[in-house]
Amino acid sequence: MPHSLAGRIVAVTGGSRGIGFAISRAFRECGAHVAIGALDEAQLRSAADDLNLTCYSSLDVSDPGSFRTFLDKVTAALGPIDVLVNNAGIMPVGPLLAEDDELTRRTLDTDVLGMIVGTKRALELMIPRGRGHVVNICSVMGQTALPGMATYNACKAAAITFTDAARLEYRHTGVRISTILPGGVGTELIAGLDATVALPIPGTSRRIPLIRTVEPADVAHAVIRTVAADASRPRVYVPRIAGAFLGAQRLLPRAIGESLNLRLGGENARHADTDARRNYQNRISTTTSDG
Repeated sequence: MPHSLAGRIVAVTGGSRGIGFAISRAFRECGAHVAIGALDEAQLRSAADDLNLTCYSSLDVSDPGSFRTFLDKVTAALGPIDVLVNNAGIMPVGPLLAEDDELTRRTLDTDVLGMIVGTKRALELMIPRGRGHVVNICSVMGQTALPGMATYNACKAAAITFTDAARLEYRHTGVRISTILPGGVGTELIAGLDATVALPIPGTSRRIPLIRTVEPADVAHAVIRTVAADASRPRVYVPRIAGAFLGAQRLLPRAIGESLNLRLGGENARHADTDARRNYQNRISTTTSDG
């Protein structure tokens, strides 16, 4: 029986755009009290206005002090936090050797360190109360390897393993820890990319879609279902077929699995439309960004 989310105190990182914005809106629609944190203050204020939020704050997820301040502000304004959604993340795409070292570091800081810091800060607040839920937005990209996405693959693999270990370590505390694994989501992160997993038809340019991209609202609904279930969920795939596909792929010999992966679209990141990605790539390359 799903638990009501009305009145819950929910904090969402990277909540001013994309998946984070959709998650924040979904919790609001369930009657929760929502606070969002992000770095782009203009975008943050705009999102807070759109969602009719009274609690929002600038947040650098890679800075433990900034994260602590954000959660302290949420607690002071709304009350003890019931749910933290670690959503902030960035996704560089392109040849590994063309990736600036500073962008590599920024991706690690945002996608891995930020999640670790947020989980630790939330656990410090939730364990004494014996309840709470940390939801970490990871990616199916952490369970596969794609040319042109080496850094992002590595970061999401680290995020998944970290969340698994934290869930097991604190399983008897009453605090839930869950992992959400979206595939391609229709946000600016996949601008210029064909994120559909599809089977090519020999002798033609046609492809048969196997796993389509999803929308931010689909990820948001998965988060809502997970929190309403009031149980830790080690793997929540969006769409669900992505989990079945990855599970089947792991049964194959590595060489066959990798070859199949490349045929179904694994090379797409190497052929991204750089013009379509330019605005996003510039934003994550030239400023500290949370998605």
